[in-house]
Amino acid sequence: MQKNRINSFFLIVFLSFSLIQNLMCMRDKRTKDKTKQETSQEYKKKKRSENIQDPVSKKILSDIVFNENLDDNVLCDKYIFLNIDGFKESFKKQLDLFRKNIIKLIDNKNFKKTISLQEKDIYDQRSIYYGRVIHAKKPVNIYFMGDIHGSTLHVIKNLRLLKHLCVLSNDLELKNLKTNDDEEKETIFACSGDIIDRGVNSAESLYLLMILFNKNPNKIILLRGNHEAFLTSHQYGFSMEIGKYFSNIENEQLNNCLNYFRDLYKNKNLNKDESELDSNKTTFQNIIKSYFENPEYKKIISTLKLLPSTAFIIPNNNLKIQLTHGAIDPKFILNNNIKTTAIELEKNKTFINDNLNKYIWGDIILQEDTLVKRGSVETISEKNTNEYMKKNNIDFLLCGHNHYSKNLDKYGFMYSYNEKNKKTIIRHIQYYGEYKYLPSLINISIDKEIDIKPIYMETQPDLNIPANSFPDFLRKNFNIDFLWWLKKQN
Repeated sequence: MQKNRINSFFLIVFLSFSLIQNLMCMRDKRTKDKTKQETSQEYKKKKRSENIQDPVSKKILSDIVFNENLDDNVLCDKYIFLNIDGFKESFKKQLDLFRKNIIKLIDNKNFKKTISLQEKDIYDQRSIYYGRVIHAKKPVNIYFMGDIHGSTLHVIKNLRLLKHLCVLSNDLELKNLKTNDDEEKETIFACSGDIIDRGVNSAESLYLLMILFNKNPNKIILLRGNHEAFLTSHQYGFSMEIGKYFSNIENEQLNNCLNYFRDLYKNKNLNKDESELDSNKTTFQNIIKSYFENPEYKKIISTLKLLPSTAFIIPNNNLKIQLTHGAIDPKFILNNNIKTTAIELEKNKTFINDNLNKYIWGDIILQEDTLVKRGSVETISEKNTNEYMKKNNIDFLLCGHNHYSKNLDKYGFMYSYNEKNKKTIIRHIQYYGEYKYLPSLINISIDKEIDIKPIYMETQPDLNIPANSFPDFLRKNFNIDFLWWLKKQN
């Protein structure tokens, strides 16, 4: 009897202890869940606050971008944002967030090492080599803009156009529209690359597209063009723009040199002093070397080198759209079971030399275009492109790059048709240093079928958009080499 009592006592103690332990565990779990929930809410709040625009960008959007009382000439003004207090700091803030958002979307683990290697040697002509994929769960509305080369006129007019279509808010947040069946249609915006160079407002154009991307990273495709590279952007003026206006590198010396070359050219090289010419050449070349080595320029281009070479939009109805700056790689085979948002474009290859990248340097020859080989990449015929599209079940291809074509209309559009007389390829160019094409977008609506239409806003046709012609002028007339020290090292 005594033994049973002892056993009962120990059983009660054991059960009591177990109960207390369970209650404590439940309390800890509740505390942990609460902390986790608070952390999650804090993270979401922080994530939201990262995308909230600073006062400077809000002022730019309200006073300039969406101020339709401004004359179109004002939108062409040289360095339109740089006189606004705080613009440089705002630009740097958006650039940091832009870089983070791009890297977040590169979700394929094979590219993580490539990103770190690229950051260690940013002057390397190799860049990360991948394609971006958007898996659309709904019907989609795509708005595509071709090469803009630093024209704030084209960027701003096209943003206003999106706002008029009710797919863009005042703070650059994309909005979805409803279909006739009251089903939501996802809005996607894409740009063909070549955001910078040639025009003088490359920083401003990039700034607006960075805000747009930072607000809608999953709904924006910014492709990399051949000008989003160290060597090209340095030779066509972007490093001069960043160095001169973001870092004030040798402003007075630079202006003196440029005035000297300008006056010498006007006087048709009469009475030129060879030693004075050599002295100005040396001074200028040392200044442009400092532009190339400018930390701000390095940071911007190393970020742009992270952009995808091509992109695919795959809605839930299995229609496929491909976007590229230049051409396609006929050997590429698209995997139908893609799960990631970043894909390899060549097996086990995460790097590529920029000069060999068909997507940024190649050209598709449409409608008997003039054959122009640029870089080290061969052109691709319309026939080969259509065969590639058929092989990969790609319904539609969007591109830019080739502004030499005589077949572009006044809005910068040209089309290629298949044997059923349906549009399959569209090229779109906005600006390339000469104001020839009016601001416009291509709208591709995908539901049960693909509906394609060009859209545009009324714009003055005789505007003077300033271009940075000095790099070409100095190369052509005075044989100035913008990469002289690199060639010397090689």
